[in-house]
Amino acid sequence: MKDMKRKVIKLGSSTLVTSLPAKWINQMGVKAGDEIEVTEREKQLVISTEKREAKFIKTIDLAKINSKLAFGHIESAYIMGVDELELLHGPQLVHYKTGKKLKTAEILQSMLSPLIGFQIIEQSETRTLVKDIGAPSDEEMDNVLRRMFLLVKAMGEECLEAVKTRNKDTLSSMPMRYDNIYKLYIYYLRMLNKRGYKEFRKTPVMYEFISKFKLIISVYRFIAVETQALKKPYSSKALKIFENVLKSFDHMYAVFYKYSDEGCIQVTNDRNTTIDMMNDLKKKCSEEDSLLIGKLGVVAIVIYHALKSKFNLEI
Repeated sequence: MKDMKRKVIKLGSSTLVTSLPAKWINQMGVKAGDEIEVTEREKQLVISTEKREAKFIKTIDLAKINSKLAFGHIESAYIMGVDELELLHGPQLVHYKTGKKLKTAEILQSMLSPLIGFQIIEQSETRTLVKDIGAPSDEEMDNVLRRMFLLVKAMGEECLEAVKTRNKDTLSSMPMRYDNIYKLYIYYLRMLNKRGYKEFRKTPVMYEFISKFKLIISVYRFIAVETQALKKPYSSKALKIFENVLKSFDHMYAVFYKYSDEGCIQVTNDRNTTIDMMNDLKKKCSEEDSLLIGKLGVVAIVIYHALKSKFNLEI
């Protein structure tokens, strides 16, 4: 990206005009009479045209790697905003755990299903072509973000209730809930890379903020899996700490959508209260409680750092 200076010329009594860079005009194929779109972003004006820049195209050779590494490459390409992805492969792909050779077409279908907007356009035994059929907008990004907030909130509440009642069905469903939120998470990262945050200069801060969702849902998933393997229940004090952590997330959610100094102080107090409760329980607690509060401590700190990211967005 190269900065260019242009003089502003007065045309008529009240109109100001400037020229467009010749290189950009040639690259976009813009001609006299064409319409262009001008978008306001704080102090910036973003000029765009329907005659878009060349697509972001990438080719990945999967022939000599296993399914885990293959998905890592595909997911990274998706997050970075690739528009067209060419996958080269054989008729079979080695499963990373079992070592068995599975049909590549079936594995790729499974890998691509969580990637919102990615669609297989062409497929043969040696090549698969994937294209992005989505067109994200600022409004869609806002909707996805709020949806993630609500899903993370619901996952935490359901995890706590299942931990209290030792509900095996709900506990065993937590990995699936994680997958549903993770799908939105990587989609949001993709939109940040392709489009940027609506206040563009704050995109890196938003990238940092959104990463907190993945950490929180990862901990909830671990708690659910671990709880199923434990023989003894958690104490009422440990469960009270869990409740306090969930309240902290609620307060952080409120601050994100309606920022206030009082709200920031509340989240900070939540963290301090959680730490005090943990330190008190650590004096005499069971192994089960120790495992739980260790993970809840991670969530409490992550929520506090999410608040710091929001503070940076406001500044």
